[in-house]
Parts: sequence; C-alpha cells; structure tokens
Amino acid sequence: MKQKVALLLALLLCLCTLSFPVQAQAVFTDIEGHWGEESILWAYEKGLVNGVSPTKFAPNAPMTRAEFITLAYRMAEGPEITNTEPFFTDVPETAFYFQAVQWAEENNLMHGRGYREFLPNSLITREEIAIVLHQYVFYEYPIKNPGAPYFSFDYPDYPEQYTDTADISEHADRAMRWAVGLFKILSGKTPTTLNPKDTATRAEAVTFIKRFRNE
Repeated sequence: MKQKVALLLALLLCLCTLSFPVQAQAVFTDIEGHWGEESILWAYEKGLVNGVSPTKFAPNAPMTRAEFITLAYRMAEGPEITNTEPFFTDVPETAFYFQAVQWAEENNLMHGRGYREFLPNSLITREEIAIVLHQYVFYEYPIKNPGAPYFSFDYPDYPEQYTDTADISEHADRAMRWAVGLFKILSGKTPTTLNPKDTATRAEAVTFIKRFRNE
C-alpha cells in the first residue's frame, strides 16, 4: 500500500513539473483588456509572433514589412528557399527576415518597392496585407491539394458603405475585394472607410492573420 501511495505521489510530482507552454498573458504585460488580446494570444501560442521585449508586445505599434512577411513565413512553417542569392540590396543574408523575404519573392507573395529594394523597415499597409494573404491562398492550395485543378475567385464589389475604394491601388484591387468583400478578413477603419494605405498595428496584423485562418 505504501509503495502504491509513493508511486502516486511521484506521478503527481512529475505532472506538476512538466514544461507547459507559457501563456502570453503571463509574458506580455501590455495586452490585458486590449481589443486584440485574443488574436495576440493565438498568434503567440502558434509561434507566429514574438514581443518587442521579453514583457511587451506593443499592440498599438505599427508593423514593418519585414515583420509581417516573417509572420507569414512562420505560418507556412518556414519552408526552404531555393535561391540564396539576395533579391534585394537592402536585405542582407544576415537579417532575421532574409529567408522570409526570399521566400515571398520566389512565391509571388510580396515584392519590393522600387528597383531591387524591399524597404524592410517601412511600415506595412492594409492593402499590402491583403495582397500577401490573397497570394498565400494560391501558394498554399497546391501544397495541400497536390494535383488539384487550378481555381479562381469571383471577386465581389466592395460593400456600399465604403466611400474611399478609389484610394485602393490598382494592383491591390483584387486582393482587397477578396479580403473585404469575400472573406471578411479586413474591415473598415471607420464605418465608411477602408483606409487601404494606412499602416497596420501589430494587433491589427495578427487579427487579420487569425481571421484568415478562420480560427
């Protein structure tokens, strides 16, 4: 009997000392009560995003192009790149985002802004996020559905309440129609405006990713 009790106590001790994932609530001191808290927790626990420091997430800080494409690259589980020769003069091989940028260029997810420049530290815009996620669908589909026939979307008109759709770049139009009118990933910054060229905060960016994953 004593041996059984000792064995049970030992088992309980082992269970108590197992290493469980640390909840983001316990890590970040600046997200409690924030409107994006749920999305931040989801993205952190999926390993998609980190804080700006060991204890801060900075949910209202803007996200850079390099940070967002790194987030997308992690969502793709960090696939190997086929071209190790830098595409862009401002993305050195030593940069933490080098592989993500190379992957994005190889797979038509995100391109530079100008001749051989990616501008990694420039802030990402809402319409750029729509482009990346729209292109990600076409990147991921053949991976998850090998041999499946090509597909396309029917791109709906924008919801009538938005009055600033003329501000959307021509090259971003299909992606924005997809993200706003079809998949409801992006919503308005106000009840009547999409603000496509506004920058996105870190909380907004992970919220768009969570909606994209429908989780």
